[in-house]
Amino acid sequence: MRIDFPFPVEAEGRNGYFSAPAISVHRLFEKEVWLQNITSRNGYGRGHATLPADPDTLRQVAEHLNNIATSIELGLPFKPLAA
Repeated sequence: MRIDFPFPVEAEGRNGYFSAPAISVHRLFEKEVWLQNITSRNGYGRGHATLPADPDTLRQVAEHLNNIATSIELGLPFKPLAA
């Protein structure tokens, strides 16, 4: 599944940074879900984030992303993660 961004973001690749206009979400095998940046040339970025294909984990990630979206919509200040 391809999710287009409202504007390209800068992503890091093997040859430096590139413009990423979208992200791709793939379910691979029975155990993994991959998130990959799509390049401006419609190819896949080299790196990916691997998530377990576990419903609870995926729901927690989705819930956290929804919370971030809500805070952006409400104009709440950005709070960086504690180290």
